[in-house]
Amino acid sequence: MSRTSAGILAVAAAQIIWGFTTPALKIALGEIPPFSALFIRFGIASLIALPLFFSRPYQRLSRKDLWQLAIITTFGLSLHMAFFAFGLSLSKVVVAALIIAIAPAVDSVAATVFLKEKSDFIHRLGMLVGFFGSLLLILHPILIGKDSLSMDILGTTFLLIAVVLNTVFVVGSKELFAKYTPLTVSSFSFLLATATFLPFALFETLIQPTWLTLVSSNALLAIVFCGVFASFAGYLLFEWGLSRSKVEIIAPLNYLTPIIAFLVGIFLLEEKVDPLILISGLVIILGVWLATFQKPHHHLSKRHRG
Repeated sequence: MSRTSAGILAVAAAQIIWGFTTPALKIALGEIPPFSALFIRFGIASLIALPLFFSRPYQRLSRKDLWQLAIITTFGLSLHMAFFAFGLSLSKVVVAALIIAIAPAVDSVAATVFLKEKSDFIHRLGMLVGFFGSLLLILHPILIGKDSLSMDILGTTFLLIAVVLNTVFVVGSKELFAKYTPLTVSSFSFLLATATFLPFALFETLIQPTWLTLVSSNALLAIVFCGVFASFAGYLLFEWGLSRSKVEIIAPLNYLTPIIAFLVGIFLLEEKVDPLILISGLVIILGVWLATFQKPHHHLSKRHRG
């Protein structure tokens, strides 16, 4: 097998893992309180990443970079995952998959505004189309006649906020990834996220201690999958594959994650999809394609998937 083929397979494997992550987290959240689930997930990732980090030549973070990493982890990982978990608990996996699909368009907006990257009419049009698709998803319960204060609206809004917050990690970590290895940035990010979720997880357990005795093996396996495979193995596979193949070749594989999550939601979790959700999804896909047209390299390796 050639070096490029191995890289493509590694990236595809990572995208497939991430495609199953949203459904797995949905299963876990059915029995484990949100902050407790996130604490377990990133605690597992930290336990795996830190020994590998210390087994390699030590990369010392400067005080300035450590503060920068703490800030972007707080907003781009901890708050991002908190909103994502609460949004997912109130919404469907198929809706979450479509919201995830808009992430490249959100990154394009952030890169244009904060990193001063060039953006032409086609890219700006794609951003608008993508956000219009997201708006259709948010207003979906109203448009089909549900209560305007439906939990579906709140859940979808939380998911969109989560995607926007994760862009903080994309933009804020650009400088850090140029100075430190992905393992260094990830190890510190996982550890900081675990510490952030700890007090909230303890509070959840104090007010709802019974979940520890009632949680099923399926929910535990789901959250372990998120910690071991999504937060750690998937990320390493992606970075390894990216280093061995051309970005323009593997960029289309980014669409595997939302597609797989969408299909798992329909066929395994038996979630129902109406025509308006499908239309919203097609609008989002069109918008993302336009927003990233001829820009396949755009932050491909920098978006935090864990």
